Amino acid sequence: MKVRNIFTPGIAEDYVREKGFEYNGFKFGAIDTSLVQNMALSARLAKNDAEAVKNYERLVALNLSGPSNLEMYQYLAQYYIDTKNQAALNAILEKGIKLYPGDEYWTEVEIDQVDKKDKPALFAKYEEVMAKNTGSYTVVYNYGVELFNYLYVGDSRPADFDMKKNKLDEVLKKALAIKNSPEANMLMARHIYNDVYDIQDAIKKIKGTKPEDAKKRVELKAAAGKAADECIKYADAAVQLYAALPKLKPIEKANYKNALGILESMYGYKGNNAKADEYKKQAESL
Repeated sequence: MKVRNIFTPGIAEDYVREKGFEYNGFKFGAIDTSLVQNMALSARLAKNDAEAVKNYERLVALNLSGPSNLEMYQYLAQYYIDTKNQAALNAILEKGIKLYPGDEYWTEVEIDQVDKKDKPALFAKYEEVMAKNTGSYTVVYNYGVELFNYLYVGDSRPADFDMKKNKLDEVLKKALAIKNSPEANMLMARHIYNDVYDIQDAIKKIKGTKPEDAKKRVELKAAAGKAADECIKYADAAVQLYAALPKLKPIEKANYKNALGILESMYGYKGNNAKADEYKKQAESL
């Protein structure tokens, strides 16, 4: 015969309240938040998510806040995601954002609800959450990553390439203003690196010998040189930041080498072979 556990979620609190137990003058009120919290934790340990949620929902209805209560809001959000309960998820998101406005978990959940294949909707959501979280480096940088992939990953370029290219430039500068990270510098360097070679391709397509053709070549070569200098600036910043790290993770080491490769390529383009060889050797020594 299985022994009944009076601390099964939902039973313990009712039992204590119904019996009117007191201790040194203390008596449980209509709801004891610590007791309900413990019952929720007990249910989670027993892998009884439905009971844990039932108890957490009672606490959330009280609009409890503070660092110690954040996790239960996040737990409920994940449960609603897993069970595809969109109405409940929307409600907990609204409450979580209101009670914990500085926590990036909520913006990540908001963005994750958008179909990543629906780029207009995804970018609109990033603009929305970026406006609400102006100091969030993670949101801005991740937006930059999505824009970069949209522009440069794939067999063909989107119809709004030029517009989104300008947006990427704006977003990455905003990310770097918040945090001068090696990743953001590297992404900007890769972005401009692509631009340099796009300009070179445009120069090759000019076959005419008319004065206007010659003028266009000169203008494009100047633009390519300026872009190469910008690319070097950001790639060099990434190299310096990666070099300053006490220990490199595999992805950081790969990005470090890529940044050195970009510097080698850009200095080679500018005709500075000594500098190009210097960065080539540095990359080979990593």
